Amino acid sequence: MIGFKEAIKAAQNFAAEIYPPADLKGLRVEALNQSDDQKYWYVTLGWVASDTRVVTPSNPLMIPTRPDVVEAPRVYKKFKIDAESAEMISMTDGG
Repeated sequence: MIGFKEAIKAAQNFAAEIYPPADLKGLRVEALNQSDDQKYWYVTLGWVASDTRVVTPSNPLMIPTRPDVVEAPRVYKKFKIDAESAEMISMTDGG
């Protein structure tokens, strides 16, 4: 039986296998729980989307308080990890 630290590591390792490192900026654990029967860990990871964009005011007469605002939405993925083997079972949108 694996503990929560191993479950988190398994989710992080899987994310690192399927996404380029540049896509995982600001990677952190957002949620963690174990199934009632203790067979699975559910680990939600979040990171800053790599497709961030700069937003400028739409009105050219408007004087911005900040020159440009960078929108950096977070991506959330929920990983289902087998609590016995640490095998990744599934990944779904977690947000």
